[in-house]
Amino acid sequence: MRLFSPNYRGLRFSVAVVLLWLVACAGGDPTETEVKQRMVSTARTVVIEPSYEDLKAKATSISEAVNELCNVPSVERLADARDAWIQAAKSWATIQQAGIGPIKIDNNDLRVSFYPDDNGLTERQVNTLLASDAVINAESLSGESASVQGLSGLEWVLFDDAFTERWFAADTRLCAYGVAAANYTSTLITDVLSQWLGEFGESFVASDAAVGSLSDYLNAHIALLEFIKLQKLSAPLSENSAGIKAAVESPHARISLELIRDNLVGLRDAYNNKLAYGFDDYLRELLEAYELNSKVLDQYVQTISRLDSIDSDLQQALTTESGRAQVEALLNDVSTLIGFYKGDLAQAVDVYVSFNANDGD
Repeated sequence: MRLFSPNYRGLRFSVAVVLLWLVACAGGDPTETEVKQRMVSTARTVVIEPSYEDLKAKATSISEAVNELCNVPSVERLADARDAWIQAAKSWATIQQAGIGPIKIDNNDLRVSFYPDDNGLTERQVNTLLASDAVINAESLSGESASVQGLSGLEWVLFDDAFTERWFAADTRLCAYGVAAANYTSTLITDVLSQWLGEFGESFVASDAAVGSLSDYLNAHIALLEFIKLQKLSAPLSENSAGIKAAVESPHARISLELIRDNLVGLRDAYNNKLAYGFDDYLRELLEAYELNSKVLDQYVQTISRLDSIDSDLQQALTTESGRAQVEALLNDVSTLIGFYKGDLAQAVDVYVSFNANDGD
């Protein structure tokens, strides 16, 4: 079952990859390395790089929206800035499946989104920065804690009611911080993207690295699924009503479930490489593992449908018995997906599930 409308850039690249691959393999059946190189090459150009390009643009849009809000404060411009943040956060959730390479260096992923934040570090450190006389710009933020550098700090100042009047007054330091955090995030993602477009991306798809690259990529998918299960769902479920807000991913914008949905969509995109050559094709064409492929795709449909059936945000759902039951059912669906990935899928593509991906055991 195909789950996505065509991505035309991706389809053009896919055709080119297929032609090159057929020429290379004209002398006989493709080797495991050749097939896996085709998969990671497609993932790089069809899924990963375009997703980082989108996130870069969305982070830039926050900066533009905050500038407009501060130049001419209004309810409408605050709503625009909030929407820009939501779009960037959703874009980040989609690319989190590619948790390998430059985004994992120097805690870059935490610099984009500081979650979990069990001790409320983001709010304390943003408050401290705003109350100080220190210069606030993208360059100065590079020396600050990851908790204030990216989307998490921006969420708090854009969505918490305590800041609303300060936005309408075009508070100088608040405006400087909003623009700086957005610009810092855009610059960070620009650097990550440049590495994917350059040396790291080339090494990722090199023939002598393809098998290891695919292993790393699949383990990153498993790690994100485990993170959804343990941190995004189990942790809030384990809290009493007073602790739920601190445990969810998006406590101020209240889009925690939407971000989980975007995680799942990103993972599903990575599984089938947006209709290009992906894990689904590998299972069907090389292994004739039609049943396993159907199980994985059907489980994505069921899991996302289960999430969509929850008719409130995560914080609200966890305050009612029926809502908690729905979240627990979603948790079980994610656990089933993890079982497929760590079991039959990893075995089928001959990938060793690493220690980090097994942390949830």
